Amino acid sequence: MIETHLLITVITSISISAFIRTCEGVEFGAEMVCGRMGGLSKRQREICKSSPEAMIAIADGIKLAMDECHHQFNYHRWNCSALNKKHSLGYVITVGSREAAFTYSIVSGGVSYAISRACSRGELSTCGCDLSSSNAHASWKWS
Repeated sequence: MIETHLLITVITSISISAFIRTCEGVEFGAEMVCGRMGGLSKRQREICKSSPEAMIAIADGIKLAMDECHHQFNYHRWNCSALNKKHSLGYVITVGSREAAFTYSIVSGGVSYAISRACSRGELSTCGCDLSSSNAHASWKWS
């Protein structure tokens, strides 16, 4: 099973937009992509390299979260625009605020949704949700 909590640690240590831009180039190989991401510890780099398909799902989840954040706060003073700036996620999260709480929540939800969706579609090699690769009961079906 993917170490999801450690993968999320990877994304919280770098800029959201930089993470998405880097993951969009994942076809170049995990070694290159994970090596290009700044701000990662050795352990985080290892996790990134071992789960490149999960990193793509995480990037998709972050995009979903950013889109939803912009939608929810479109006409408010804080409208999530800071999430597009370099290292902004680290700033938002270190400040104890409603915005930080919402950011944690929306990113966690988006990433969880994207990983479970990729898992159920069989897009993650280390996931047990794909019925074709497990000993699931014949009566169980994804809805």
